[in-house]
Amino acid sequence: LVRIIRENNLFSQLKLASKSGQAITGVVYQKILKLSNATNKKYKKGDIITFIQIDSKKLEFLFETLPSVSKIPFLIVFSIILLYLFIGLTFIIAIVVITVFVLANYYLALLNSKFQKLRMKSVSERTNNVSEVIDNIKFIKFYSC
Repeated sequence: LVRIIRENNLFSQLKLASKSGQAITGVVYQKILKLSNATNKKYKKGDIITFIQIDSKKLEFLFETLPSVSKIPFLIVFSIILLYLFIGLTFIIAIVVITVFVLANYYLALLNSKFQKLRMKSVSERTNNVSEVIDNIKFIKFYSC
């Protein structure tokens, strides 16, 4: 019964995340349709495409994982209490091990963030280049006749 409730909760989270990601993508597409190239000096097409493709997926992932992240403090406190009840004061060793792994995970998350920023920079450059090539192809086709 608990597993069924948990799976239903997970399904609801995924469905809400998917709908929110699609809504954000839809809003950005509507804004792009209203935006003219003459007035848009601030953002390149590649930046907007990057937002649609990558940043909306990040927000979707955030909506997907946020309910699970909010449970973590309660799970930690509950786990510490259970460790104390089951093994007594030797749970301090377990707390030290958990702390070491949390710090290692934090360090790895910082590295991941650094590499993600480098990746995003290269993706943005690539989409800008592709957008420029497409614009040039349109220009050549328009004036070729």
